[in-house]
Amino acid sequence: MPFLQLKPAEELFLKIARDLMRLDALVLCEGARDAELLKLVAGEPGIRLGITDCGGIREVYEIGRYVAALARLSRRLRSLGVLVNADEYKPVERADGIVRSLREHGIETGDLEPISEDLFRAQVEGRPLIICVAGRMDLPVDGHCIEDHVLMALISAGELELDDVKRLSEELRRVALIRQASPKVDAKDILDVMGLDPVMEVRRLLSSRPGDVRRAFSKLVRLVKELRGTTPR
Repeated sequence: MPFLQLKPAEELFLKIARDLMRLDALVLCEGARDAELLKLVAGEPGIRLGITDCGGIREVYEIGRYVAALARLSRRLRSLGVLVNADEYKPVERADGIVRSLREHGIETGDLEPISEDLFRAQVEGRPLIICVAGRMDLPVDGHCIEDHVLMALISAGELELDDVKRLSEELRRVALIRQASPKVDAKDILDVMGLDPVMEVRRLLSSRPGDVRRAFSKLVRLVKELRGTTPR
């Protein structure tokens, strides 16, 4: 079964109840690129899986509350997923923030349980919520995001070295200090200075080195697997 691309966040509220009635699982993504990369690397989901771009981390929290509440109305929806960037937080801190926000807004939410270092599970309104925190803590950048995995795919494919990432990060920090800008660097900055589009690079590598891509994005692949495992077929 194919992925279903839901409408952007500003249009989502008018149709979300109807969409939930026909989905097995739904993933809320922090941004448009997160949603696009998830669809690219996860392969055939095997269930009716909806994916929506929330338009930012604040919107993930807001839309997540509405979705969790509306999920009570859907007999078909079996599980919910959230894909967010770690940024400058530890994965468990980011996941815990989502769970606490739901609980503080009256959504019945269980305790957070780790599946792996950056994949977590909790019960929300009687359904599994799987939280995937994107980013590679072992990359020499200041903020961690889904583009970290693009760099790791390029490194695995032998097209980039970890030392190259470190060198570019240091150069970008020096330039930022000269400009009196924030010296914090992330993978998006690295890819930008290299002139590489993350989505196009992943598409290219999937055609020649699919194993490297799926290893680099293994936590996203695992997210879909966990959602599929909660859904009777």
